[in-house]
Amino acid sequence: MVIGDVTYELHGIGCCVYLSGICIDFDYGPDGRVDGFDAWRLYIYACELPKRHKKYTSKEALDHEFNEYLKLEKAKKIPGSMSNLYFIQP
Repeated sequence: MVIGDVTYELHGIGCCVYLSGICIDFDYGPDGRVDGFDAWRLYIYACELPKRHKKYTSKEALDHEFNEYLKLEKAKKIPGSMSNLYFIQP
């Protein structure tokens, strides 16, 4: 149920949700998952909330830390999936 000033727009395999002056954009992952992410989505989110995530409004800084995170295998793509998204590893 969408209430108040919240609106949404479906696109491709995802959705943009607009609330309180920000946009949260996501794609559906395997089995309808919505917890996938990539560096571009994290960058866009940081730019939507620059006071909260100032460091990551630099694409270079975000890319560097994102790649370090992947090297530590804290996030991975789902094997056999067509998705380009990464998911947190348990």
